[in-house]
Amino acid sequence: MELIDTGLTLKEREHMRMLLEDGEEVLWMARPLIPWWSSAILPVGIFGLVWCGMLTKMCSCGADWGMLPFALVGVALLVAPFLIYRYHKHSAYVLTNKYAHILRPGLTGKVSSTSYPAGSNMVVKTEANLNDTGSLIFGYNTVSTKHGTKQQPYGFLLTRKLAEAERIIATLPPMPQAAEEKEPETSRKTLIVFASLFMLVGSVALHFASAKLMEANDLSKHGLRAQATVCKMIIERNSDNDAFYYPVFQFTTPDGTTHTVKGNHGSNPPAWKKGETASIIYPAGEPEKAVSATFGGLWAAGVLLSVFGLIFTGVSAITLFALGKQKAKKS
Repeated sequence: MELIDTGLTLKEREHMRMLLEDGEEVLWMARPLIPWWSSAILPVGIFGLVWCGMLTKMCSCGADWGMLPFALVGVALLVAPFLIYRYHKHSAYVLTNKYAHILRPGLTGKVSSTSYPAGSNMVVKTEANLNDTGSLIFGYNTVSTKHGTKQQPYGFLLTRKLAEAERIIATLPPMPQAAEEKEPETSRKTLIVFASLFMLVGSVALHFASAKLMEANDLSKHGLRAQATVCKMIIERNSDNDAFYYPVFQFTTPDGTTHTVKGNHGSNPPAWKKGETASIIYPAGEPEKAVSATFGGLWAAGVLLSVFGLIFTGVSAITLFALGKQKAKKS
């Protein structure tokens, strides 16, 4: 089979020309079948929708620019399923009389590959599905998880034209011994990239959290306190038309001036009632920056950002540590 007749793209054909050895001929080619409901796509998309929904609720309650890193994560989670689908759609399985090649696209369009020696005994397990699809498993890699280790298969996974591939493999001479395969690095590199991005987002969130907490601490120590009255409640609606109630505080500063300030935190049901008395605190000389002297008014934003930041940096640090430990064991 000539490369031009395989259905490979121009970049894939150029990559294959570099891989092919003397006397090596292409016998079969197919692309993996990845349905939208697969475990690699659906959970990420659902989590992205839930994540963005939560952010929308939080932003409607008065969140500020400190939530920007989490908004970017939400966008990434929504885009990730399309990138995963594109990754598998533009992958290719190529079988020659010497090797089984797996071609993968990079983010920049560059093609990478993993090659395994081909032979009639190369397949350790076949998983056949309907419509001539299924998986030809060449072996298993041991992968570390939080629950221990698991065996992850590699090979022509969920491929089309399964029967034709089986017939061609049966005609190949057997491999004399189990050869040392080149373990694919794509999944490991992807984990490193995502873990690094999560570490960056977590670090940015912790930076904002630190600024918020120091500001709240400074205000609680040096701010001026006053008794205010909730003179009215303001209703604001988000993009989903959900209502949130914000209190408007009225108080008098020592110089006798009366000030009216909208609270920085809204809720539903309302946390305040008209006519209620509230303790507020504000920076000296800046009564327009008054907030309620409660946990929600002073500390909630900083604590929330800290929790998100710690989760992101913690998960990414554990992931990077586990990947480094796994590589050290192999070396």
